[in-house]
Amino acid sequence: MVKVCQCCGHPLPTIAVESTLTPLQARLYRAVKRAGRAGIDAQTLMDRVYADDPNGGPESRNILHVARKQMAPRLASHGLTIASSRGPGALWTLEKIDV
Repeated sequence: MVKVCQCCGHPLPTIAVESTLTPLQARLYRAVKRAGRAGIDAQTLMDRVYADDPNGGPESRNILHVARKQMAPRLASHGLTIASSRGPGALWTLEKIDV
């Protein structure tokens, strides 16, 4: 089960979560995890996930949604999910789920 911060309610997952993810998924997971309860917008997330890519990464941000969908079962097995709001300025956050 995932521990939760007593002050802000942010999940405090173990390092074992990252070992089940692909390199792209791990970068996305780390960026969302670091954002905390405030969340991270899609453009900033793209910039962080593809910071080391000499070509800057793909042009479309849809790759983030695809990666999130593919990693959802892996995160769910650890009691986590990455949620995002809709519309302009949508924020991505790491949340605890009941398994």
